[in-house]
Order: sequence, then C-alpha cells, then structure tokens
Amino acid sequence: MKKQLIPGTKIVKVIAGKDNNGEKLRKDLEKIGKIELLGKSIKNIFSI
Repeated sequence: MKKQLIPGTKIVKVIAGKDNNGEKLRKDLEKIGKIELLGKSIKNIFSI
C-alpha cells in the first residue's frame, strides 16, 4: 500500500495495489477537482 497526496488538497488517499482501484481513484480525483473549481469560483465572486 502507498499513500498519494492529491495536488492542491490536504487529502491523502491510501491506494492498494489493485487495478480496479485506479478507476475509483480517477473518479474521486474528478469529484475533488470539481469541488475545488466550485470553491475557487465562489471565492472569486466574493472578492469582486
């Protein structure tokens, strides 16, 4: 097992060495990316 720090977040994912986790991790990364984009958009709105 290895830990991977996701860039731009403080979330550490623990990944087991199985192929089927790759798809799940990719989906998790997409969700986190969308949440980050939403957060940045909200910050930009309030900073105007």
